Amino acid sequence: MGELRINAPRTDDVTGIGGNACIPSSDGHVDIGSPENGSFRLWGSGIGSWWVENGTDHCCPGCTTTDLKRSVKIYLYHQRNYEGYVGYVLFGHVRSPLADGGRNYAPSGDLIGYTPKDDCTDNCYDRTHLHTDAEPAPGVTLSVLVSYLQSLTAGSTAVYKWTYP
Repeated sequence: MGELRINAPRTDDVTGIGGNACIPSSDGHVDIGSPENGSFRLWGSGIGSWWVENGTDHCCPGCTTTDLKRSVKIYLYHQRNYEGYVGYVLFGHVRSPLADGGRNYAPSGDLIGYTPKDDCTDNCYDRTHLHTDAEPAPGVTLSVLVSYLQSLTAGSTAVYKWTYP
């Protein structure tokens, strides 16, 4: 069995975990506190390559601000050249996201984006934060390794773990 981990993208506290108003059934949902314009990065272990896909309308359907709706989905592979897909991690509420496309190397604090201004009052976005979500590939197990209000240290606190055959 192998494993791949994603570590905290920034230093702050876990402000939400499990389903919420945007994603009521997601087991891989973790919200992380962040000030406006707070940067966040991709840290992990066991990653051979990764692919970035930017999206819109993932979060906060009641908001009109594009940055609050924007997401960055990162497909994770345990081998180089995009082999051995294990699942993805998604970051939501993103300003100035990393460009789409592949990275054929292990990440080491690569800048993903910034948290936008809190200017929406729908029930999905009640304070400035970074939304994260994760899903495993078929046959892969996902574990959320943090708890509500836990303090995180960027690059060292493991948040997600994928275990693959």
